[in-house]
Amino acid sequence: LTTKIYFFYKKYINFMSINNELKTEVNIDKVMDTPLPIYTSKNKENNKGNETAIAAIDVGTNSFHLIVVKVDSNGVVYTLTRNRETLRLGEGSGGEMKILSEESMKKGLEVLENFKKIAETHNAKIRAIATSAIREALNSNIFIDLVREKTGIEIEIVSGDEEGRLTFLGVSYCVPIIDNKTMIVDIGGGSTETVIGIDNDILFTNSEKLGAVRLTQRFFSDGVITDYKIDKCRRYIRGKFASIIANTAAVCNSVWL
Repeated sequence: LTTKIYFFYKKYINFMSINNELKTEVNIDKVMDTPLPIYTSKNKENNKGNETAIAAIDVGTNSFHLIVVKVDSNGVVYTLTRNRETLRLGEGSGGEMKILSEESMKKGLEVLENFKKIAETHNAKIRAIATSAIREALNSNIFIDLVREKTGIEIEIVSGDEEGRLTFLGVSYCVPIIDNKTMIVDIGGGSTETVIGIDNDILFTNSEKLGAVRLTQRFFSDGVITDYKIDKCRRYIRGKFASIIANTAAVCNSVWL
């Protein structure tokens, strides 16, 4: 059974087979804004009054994301608005992300206050999920308590495995993978989740402390990029991923090339 690999980073998804043959490339923003199945105006009128508005907030290491959607009685989701703010919550701790700075917490609070106002204009129920930076920071409780006090938003911290599971479910909805065995690689600011599943069943999940912000702080903290630093960073990533590649290959029943 062919396994497709989806790499998520910034705006694009690369569709690849297990032998690294590039199949196609699509703009993730367009994919995410297209409801599945297509939601027609006639269907919308028929379901008027039976819709629930939900505001989902991703409290990430590199950026905070907001998406406000409506879900009709048939379970069809369509986007009302989206927002994204880059603030690098996990920056400034040398790649270890053990302490959230006062400045980053202040900026994070301002973003969430704005997100709440946007959600309220749509009368949407808010659910906020925090990942790597909040998960690892020793003082994350201070930020969580501050946000609760100032906005009423309850931030939920998810494990790396749960983050991977939620990513897989999101991809399953917006990308037609259907009954294909599929690998999702979600490269975040603080961690990278690797998930393999089929028909919404998770076969393998792994969360590794590898992300854009973390690696920048560890290898390029002075802002100077050299071939030596790039090679050192690549070797570090390969070392971290060696066991993951072996495990995923076994799950996929395929040979990595």
